[in-house]
Amino acid sequence: MKKTPLKGVTVLDMTRLLPGPYATMLLADLGARVIHVAMPKMLDPLLHWLHRGASKKFISRSLYRGKESAAINFKRPSGRELILKLGRRADVFVEGYRPGALEKIGLGYRDLFRVNPRIIYCSISGYGQQGPRRRWASHDINYLALSGFLSFMNDHGRPPAPLPIQLGDLIGGSYASVVSILAALWERQRSGRGQYVDVSMLHGLMSAMVMPFAEMLQGRSFGRGGMALTGQDPMYRTYATADGRYLAVGAVESSSNHRLLELLGRPQLISGLEDPAQWPRIGLQLEDLFRTKTLRQWRRLLENQEVCMSPVLTLKEALREGRVASGGLVHGSILPRQAWLGSPFRFSRSGVGSEQGRDLEIGAQTLKALGSMGISRTELTALRKQKVII
Repeated sequence: MKKTPLKGVTVLDMTRLLPGPYATMLLADLGARVIHVAMPKMLDPLLHWLHRGASKKFISRSLYRGKESAAINFKRPSGRELILKLGRRADVFVEGYRPGALEKIGLGYRDLFRVNPRIIYCSISGYGQQGPRRRWASHDINYLALSGFLSFMNDHGRPPAPLPIQLGDLIGGSYASVVSILAALWERQRSGRGQYVDVSMLHGLMSAMVMPFAEMLQGRSFGRGGMALTGQDPMYRTYATADGRYLAVGAVESSSNHRLLELLGRPQLISGLEDPAQWPRIGLQLEDLFRTKTLRQWRRLLENQEVCMSPVLTLKEALREGRVASGGLVHGSILPRQAWLGSPFRFSRSGVGSEQGRDLEIGAQTLKALGSMGISRTELTALRKQKVII
């Protein structure tokens, strides 16, 4: 079995909802040992929100794969001391509570640093640990709104619609956290010291908005379809087909858009691509043209022709296409509803962590996880009697 990149790294995961669990899931994929700590009998609010059934199982098996679950009442003094003992042996501590919440109960960065100066302590929050908004209650839609991103999603006077993918949570929170943690671990190799990582989901999201900021400097409109890459450029937008389906065109390079227009029998439109004033005229002509054939017919004509054309698939179609399944991203079977998402990482020499999906059972590995972190059997027995752990 191939050795994983983060083999030997231990992560204490005290996160809930989506940003933190997804971040620690990625760390587990990379081979870190992740011990997820939760209050006894307190289900992750995300799983509670999904209530029950296939959706809840899918989220549970995807976000908590490869992790150990320990149930610890860390609000009690003995539970707090137990977390600090675990912190002595951990490399990374990740939390997603409101700023100051863990500090109040003695589990802030300074508390963990006192017992382990090498620890990387990562806090994921909406607006960072400082500033007037730091204690605001917010979710992904709020970060999208405050970043300006949600304003792009208005459509002809209708209210802006949030996306089904939580970009603020995942880009601003999860991926920003993982990159920061990996950088801090690498820096520790040189300095021998840990450090505090402050991740703001709003800031992380805004840092990814390179193209919107660039277009703003050109004075473009920001309504849906008002920017070059949101539908204004006829070579980067979607088109309806004869059967009511859609195809996506992303032919921004001259080599691909010239070839596309030649295959479509419209080479006379090539000269107008350099002039944004002609884009609406070109777009209307292509709209009429793409409505003359079905999506299947256009796929036969344009796929694999170096013109950056793709069908707009439903999620079920995307799974059936084979590209996702053959890449090892989806495990199990969607139809019996026993599936989960796997790791996106692929290495030439290194392996990835366990991708075995299993339902989250809070506290299922408490004794095993704590015992392997140096907590004696006598202490574990006493803690169970006190109902500090289950």
